[in-house]
Amino acid sequence: MHEGKDFEVINSDVTRSLLDLASVVNLSKESIFLGSVALHVHTLSHGYFRKIKDVDVIVNKSCQSQVESDLNDLGYQRSTFINDNMPLHKLLRRFGWNRYARFYKDGAADLEILFARIKRDANAVEVSIFPGLTAVLPTSELQEVSLLGVTFTTVSAKQLLQIKVFAKNLLNRFYPKNDKTVRDIKALENVVEGNEFNERRGGLRFKYLIFGLPLRRSMFVES
Repeated sequence: MHEGKDFEVINSDVTRSLLDLASVVNLSKESIFLGSVALHVHTLSHGYFRKIKDVDVIVNKSCQSQVESDLNDLGYQRSTFINDNMPLHKLLRRFGWNRYARFYKDGAADLEILFARIKRDANAVEVSIFPGLTAVLPTSELQEVSLLGVTFTTVSAKQLLQIKVFAKNLLNRFYPKNDKTVRDIKALENVVEGNEFNERRGGLRFKYLIFGLPLRRSMFVES
C-alpha cells in the first residue's frame, strides 16, 4: 500500500514518540518493538508503507518507574490500552492494568507499552506477558534496526509474520475482518520466503503456569 506521501511526513508524530521514548530508555537493550513500527522496518524497502496509528512496544518491567516518570516530565499522560472490546478485558484490568499502559500527548503518536519482565540468554528470550503466561522466542530472531532515525530492537520478518498470523486467527473470533491486518500480512509475505515461514519449530511459543507448576509442553504458534 502506498499512500502517495512520504513515509516520514505522514508519520512525523511517530518520530516524535520514538525520539521521546529513546530519550528515557535504552531501546536496544530494554525493549522489543512489535506492531506497525516493526512492520515498516521490513516492508518499507519493499514499497509498502502506511500511516502508523500508535507505537507498540514491550519494555522491561525493571525500567517501568523511570519510564513513567520521565515520560510524565515530557508531557505525556498515562492511561491503559485495555478496552471493553478486548478478549478477557475484565481479567486484564484486574491483573494487568499497571502493565498495559498508554502514554499520549498532543503532537505525538500514542505509546502503547507492555511493561513485562524480559529475560534473555544466548538461546532464548522470555517475556512475561501476563501472570502465568510467558512468550518465548529464539534470541536469533531479535534484530537491532533503525527507523525514522531511531535505533531499537525488534523481531525478524519471519517471526513478525508468524505473530501477526497467530494474532489474526485468534482475534478473528472476536472482531470482524480487518482489511489493514490482511494488507500488512500480505506485505510481510512478500518479504518472507514461503519455505522460510513454514519452518516453525524454534519460533514463538508460549509457556503456561498453573498453580505455580509449568506444563510439560509449550504451544507452538500455528497459522
